[in-house]
Amino acid sequence: MAAMGLGGAALVLQGCGGGSGGGDHPVTDKCVNQHLDLVSQSSTGGSITGSVKVDMGQTNFDVSLQMNTVQKIDLEKFNLRMDITSGTASGKLPGTDKTVSAKMQVQLIVNAANKEVVAKYDIEPDASTGLPAMKNCTKITDDKIPSPATIAQIFALAKTEFQTFSTCSGNDGTNDIWKLKYPSPGMPNLPLPEGDSVTEESVFKMNKDFLISEVSEKIQASGKDPKSGSSVSTSIDIDAKFDGSTAGGPSDSDMDYSGWGTCYPMTPPGNAIDTIFQPQDKTAVTDVIDKVVLESTLRRIFLASMHKKPKSEDKHVVV
Repeated sequence: MAAMGLGGAALVLQGCGGGSGGGDHPVTDKCVNQHLDLVSQSSTGGSITGSVKVDMGQTNFDVSLQMNTVQKIDLEKFNLRMDITSGTASGKLPGTDKTVSAKMQVQLIVNAANKEVVAKYDIEPDASTGLPAMKNCTKITDDKIPSPATIAQIFALAKTEFQTFSTCSGNDGTNDIWKLKYPSPGMPNLPLPEGDSVTEESVFKMNKDFLISEVSEKIQASGKDPKSGSSVSTSIDIDAKFDGSTAGGPSDSDMDYSGWGTCYPMTPPGNAIDTIFQPQDKTAVTDVIDKVVLESTLRRIFLASMHKKPKSEDKHVVV
């Protein structure tokens, strides 16, 4: 998925981890809070399960994944630290009926003040794929990344839209349940080229202190591949659950990657931070990891605010 721009600010803000769990069904039709809010928070443990399906005509892939994560977000300094401590992606190789899997570990830092995104990854495909392990560290530094003060202004606008178009579905005894659908009446349109479409349904569970315990998302997108002109469709289904959350974002030590080894400078292929992988490591599996790490959850607010202003040809909603 390419960058969506500020016109889709309400859609950009899709979830993050935190809080304590509750039941799956509301016990009252009223929320404790009058509206949801998005606050700095840190989760010491969590899990993400989901699937990503892409249909590009002759090239298709259907990948499922399970990840154990730690996530810390600061919505004042606009710092982020996310770790996939362990995970597995499995699916069929494009154009074949062969099911393969890969183990993964990922560390990600976004530092707005330093204008940088740093990612270290270790992807180990199973031996049957014949693919080599991918171990690397990348660093994107871009002077065009706004200052934290500018991002704060963008974030305030996005959060207002987010609050306006979300609806309360009740409280499960511990958490308020909020839902957001796109498109919704009155919601600003995403800046999409003619012929492209996207629909999204998100459900958030957060306690009285706005610490989020669960986010589930269903995204359907279709359009034209800007390179080939062929029709492309994408389906993403993700559920993220987090435990051990507290208020506050990452510490200074969380933002230190000096012990990660050499992190090689990288320029994203487009006008947005749409990959954390070196070009030689781009595969169907890394494409899926990118979608989860960069597109699903509150992490979007960072990247939507930090990339260069997208050109019209970069506004497609599918890869």
